[in-house]
Amino acid sequence: MAAHAAIERRITALERVSTKLRTVEVALVEQSLAGAQDCVPLESWLYRIETGKSPAAENVPAGEGEWGVLKVSAVQSGWFEARENKVVRDAGLINPHYEVQTGDLLMTRANTEDLVGLACVVQSAPPRLMLSDKTLRLVTNESMAESSFIQMALASPGVRNQIKAEATGTSGSMKNISQAAIRRLLVPNVAIQEQQRVTAAVASSRMRMDSVRRQIAKLRAVRQGLLDDLLSGRARVPQG
Repeated sequence: MAAHAAIERRITALERVSTKLRTVEVALVEQSLAGAQDCVPLESWLYRIETGKSPAAENVPAGEGEWGVLKVSAVQSGWFEARENKVVRDAGLINPHYEVQTGDLLMTRANTEDLVGLACVVQSAPPRLMLSDKTLRLVTNESMAESSFIQMALASPGVRNQIKAEATGTSGSMKNISQAAIRRLLVPNVAIQEQQRVTAAVASSRMRMDSVRRQIAKLRAVRQGLLDDLLSGRARVPQG
């Protein structure tokens, strides 16, 4: 079908744009980190690290007006997945101090070897979601560092290797990293002005990437609709 083929071509072209944007973003961050003259302990960029608790909770997401506690899967590398939470129904277990706020820099302290220490900045926090004892809030000294830049530094290969080396635990499926180990992670000492330049450029790139992803999602929905019409007989393939 001509319409289906046109949609496929458009999806492919948009996927190439998304890949190019991601490649440019990674190169921008790596260049900035590589340009640092030395490294500093992460603690020099932080005021403190806060942790939550893991109260008894049902393994279903919190609904409207309900409180929830984060799963470790809520924190992905570079983005926050708010749906990954468990509802807390006992009012006695709710502590507003642990509530996640927009702008928070979060980090997982426990997960598999490849996923422990992932970090994200919360772009838009739904209300009534609490930190668990496996999710940490890194409170940034904003005169020294940008939370978004710290997240990107934590995702860089050099720092990821440090995190894996510091993670402990005998279980092959679950590793832990202590707050002390997090504080002593060495990060490239990039000046705050350069951090701001990079984070602004990355934010602009990610806005474009989000727009591209939305376009791809819409085209895939249209493509699926065309396939459904063909399979159901509502549309016919031209003959001849």
